[in-house]
Amino acid sequence: MRTFRDGRGIMTEESISDSSLYRNNRLMLGGNVFGYFTDLSTTKRILDRARELRVTAIDTADVYSDGISEEHIGESLHNERASWFIASKVGLKSHASSMGLGAKANIIQRVERSLKRLKTDYLDLYQIHHFDPQTPLEETLEAFQMLIQQGKILTAGISNYDEHHIKKLKEFTGHCFAFNQIPLNIANTHTNEKNLQECSAQNIQIIAYASLMRGLFHEKYLGDGIPENSRAAGSKAVKSDLTPEFLHRLKETSLLAQRYQTSLLSIALHWLKRLPSVRWTIIGCRTADHLSTCFQAWKGTIPTRCLEEAGHIWKNFSNSVVL
Repeated sequence: MRTFRDGRGIMTEESISDSSLYRNNRLMLGGNVFGYFTDLSTTKRILDRARELRVTAIDTADVYSDGISEEHIGESLHNERASWFIASKVGLKSHASSMGLGAKANIIQRVERSLKRLKTDYLDLYQIHHFDPQTPLEETLEAFQMLIQQGKILTAGISNYDEHHIKKLKEFTGHCFAFNQIPLNIANTHTNEKNLQECSAQNIQIIAYASLMRGLFHEKYLGDGIPENSRAAGSKAVKSDLTPEFLHRLKETSLLAQRYQTSLLSIALHWLKRLPSVRWTIIGCRTADHLSTCFQAWKGTIPTRCLEEAGHIWKNFSNSVVL
């Protein structure tokens, strides 16, 4: 059994899983919207609502809004730090090279900056954002293990590692990586099966992001044209995922939701909720009301038959672009 240092003592995997920060629920706030889509006051309102709903896990990275996301979280939560599970990453901006990301010096330097921005002396979880093919894995592991021993992080994790990367970890018995954060949703679960299997074999739990396919898994895209102020309206990359095949399956899922008197949002969230390997599902909310809507969809119930039929609709979905 692996152990983790929490700055107050040694915790086992079992005791961490039983702690109140993990027990509350399995929703995690996505911090990538903070600073980019939300100012500090809006961020605080979202976090206040999260506290009310007992959604007390939050994910960020040092590259989100060039560090502003961490600053907003630190400013909002430093007076109640012990009540929150804060995860951050040694991050990588979109389309940047991951060469050198896992270098020990890079990790050590950047975690200190994250701690300062977040106004805390420890992180509940620290992850490497992408696999680094240049730096020896031993060096990356050494850096994370050192941070655990120093009490600066409680748990170490990886992000965007595929099954081939996970297999490399088998060479390091008792490695410290406990989580893998990957894009996972009802449309791409089948393409992630090997990754999920490899993670399960090594007791690595999943943190799912892109659970709503960058906002595309929504009824508003079933009308005529692209809705104004939608994510697809502002991003060519997101818009390109609205292929005829995607829209056909989305419509079929919407009709299914109507038959079972539920919603696309509920189907998407409950699809991940029922996967035993998924410890947290990340939701990115730009408003407190959106968070409330997601929470209500999450905490309800959906017949197993509905989810089985939804899974059949998205089986072998061929558009690999959609996260």
